[in-house]
Amino acid sequence: MIIVKKANTSLEDFNLNGSIIQNPYKAFMPYWKGDTSSFFEYMKSNELEYNFRAENIFELNKKCNEFLSNLSNTIKKNIGQFDPRIINSLGQRNLVDVTENDYLKITFQKENNLPFSDEEIQTFLNNPSRSFLDLRQYSAEKNELTLIYNRRGIYDEGSRIAVLKSKDTLTFRENFKDAKDNNFILSGFVYEFANLGEDFKYSFFVGEDERENIITAEEILNAKDERLDRNEAIITQKAAQDIASSEIRKEKQERRQSLGYDSTSGEILAEASTEIRINPVKENIETINENINNSINSNQNNSINNSNNVNKTKEALEQMVEQAIDFYEQKEIEKMRIRLNNARTDAKLAYEDMMYKIRNGSSALEALNFAKQKYSEEHTINMASAFLSKDILEVDIKNNEITTLRSKISELDNNNTLLNEEITKREQAITSLKSTMQQKVNEINLLKEKHEEDLIAVTNALKEEALKQVAEYENKLEGIQSSFREIIAKKDEELAQQDEAIFKFNALNENLNLRLSDVEEKADKLIKQNGILEQSNLNFKEQVEKLEKENSIIKNNNLELEKKINELIKQNGILEQSNLNFKEQVEKLEKENSIIKNNNLEFEKTNSELVKKVEDFVKLNKNYTDVKKDDEKVKKYDEKVKKDDEKVKKYDAISDKENVSQEDLLNMLSNEEISNRQKLEIIQQIDIMKAIDSNGQILEDKKEDKKNDNVRSFKRQQ
Repeated sequence: MIIVKKANTSLEDFNLNGSIIQNPYKAFMPYWKGDTSSFFEYMKSNELEYNFRAENIFELNKKCNEFLSNLSNTIKKNIGQFDPRIINSLGQRNLVDVTENDYLKITFQKENNLPFSDEEIQTFLNNPSRSFLDLRQYSAEKNELTLIYNRRGIYDEGSRIAVLKSKDTLTFRENFKDAKDNNFILSGFVYEFANLGEDFKYSFFVGEDERENIITAEEILNAKDERLDRNEAIITQKAAQDIASSEIRKEKQERRQSLGYDSTSGEILAEASTEIRINPVKENIETINENINNSINSNQNNSINNSNNVNKTKEALEQMVEQAIDFYEQKEIEKMRIRLNNARTDAKLAYEDMMYKIRNGSSALEALNFAKQKYSEEHTINMASAFLSKDILEVDIKNNEITTLRSKISELDNNNTLLNEEITKREQAITSLKSTMQQKVNEINLLKEKHEEDLIAVTNALKEEALKQVAEYENKLEGIQSSFREIIAKKDEELAQQDEAIFKFNALNENLNLRLSDVEEKADKLIKQNGILEQSNLNFKEQVEKLEKENSIIKNNNLELEKKINELIKQNGILEQSNLNFKEQVEKLEKENSIIKNNNLEFEKTNSELVKKVEDFVKLNKNYTDVKKDDEKVKKYDEKVKKDDEKVKKYDAISDKENVSQEDLLNMLSNEEISNRQKLEIIQQIDIMKAIDSNGQILEDKKEDKKNDNVRSFKRQQ
């Protein structure tokens, strides 16, 4: 199996010294009917440089073009023994110059890198191709055959010899009719390999997928045989057409010889006016004669061989008769086709002659006889009479059309009258509408003036109202900001005082930390009491929610104010819509309405400015609400601080006493204003008083510790 690959060529591929070059004369040798020596004599006698050489590909192309041009001119003068069909193939339109861009590269490799046989290599290097120029190379190292050929070449299509450019594809089977759509040069090469029994494989792409296909030698050979049979049939048919045409021309010439007036009808009806002629092929006659001589010269004892020879002779005669009958049938069919084609062409002329006679006063029968005498062909007269019958039938159709058109004309006249009356009525309506239109124009002018006054009044009122509200909000905001600054100053002073107290408490806290370890065990028991403090935190959150509700009420008030502004904007939109409606009714007031539109645009600008100021007011109001909330929180915090100060003062007053009795401490426990933490510390103090002896120094230390505990408790509450 041979793997075939296709590639484009580059200048490096044209190695003229290492290649076997086929010159264009070899592509024309298959169309020479004589022997090889006569072909080369023809080339030399006409001074054609057919076996030329060149140094590079450009010079090779130039000499090839010169040879093709000279060969074309020579064949036009002296065709020699070339096939007559070649004259039409070598016209100026077909002989396009070959160039270096028309070359294609084909490589042949054996599957599994097997070597080529000597017979295959000689077949590749020596057999002529259909290309005008090709370069062939054999590489023993790569085990590869390379064919670089020009895509312009020559191909026998049967009905004609085509000189054209092959397709840039891979074509293996010659089962095509048109060479222009196939690579007929490659198909000729692979046919020679197929005779040696080689199959072919090639790859191609479908989208991004690479696929492979295999063509067997049997498929290539069968396709070539079918093409040869088809070409032979075409040539036979063309010969029959030529003979039929010549016989018809002969019949026409015979009819022109002194015939009577109406004597051509019998001649025309005699379709098969020629005899069947048996033209045996020279080889068949020689075979028959040889069989007869063999039968005569053979011995009497060899009767079986004699009978076989006689049978072969009969079969040969029957075959010749059958071929003669087939050819006669094909010829007569072709004659009938030519007669009918000529009759179709002459029928129109005969019809025109008949009509000319009828227009000049002749009868239809006289015109028909004139046509028969002039054209002497029954098929022509029958077709011409068909045209005449068509005219007669068209008369009846035209009469029906005339009747129909007359009725339509009467209907159109009636419709025209009704339309005229309708036009009169509409003209009167238009006159009345014009007067009404003038009245509406006047009304529109009055409404326009009124709307302009209303717009000016509304605009001024909105401006004044907006300016007043902005001034009020600015005054309120200034007062809020001044009060807020005072509150901040006060809070700064209080924070400074608290910082001083914290500094003092930090000093006391250092002493309290020494005794903290003793109290931690008891403090764990009091963690559960933190829930009470969390409840107080929830109460604080409820107060915050109440403040948020009050803020939402203020926001609702602001929304109502925005709704009022939107209502004013909608009223302005209604006024604009009324102006647009009046504009659609009266086209003459477009210029005046444009002035109104400009005024409306100014009003919209003013309105947008008012909306922006309202938005600024809403933002100021929101800031005012936030400041108010902060102010309330500060007041509550101040109240709580005051209460804590009072508690601390009371507790410090008791703690500062030098001799605090247990009864005083018990009275303090009954006070509800004292926190749980303070109560715990009082209980600890009572326990200490019970436990200590009469030593005054220990009592003094306990007092100092108690005072520090009280300060620490107050600090934690803060």
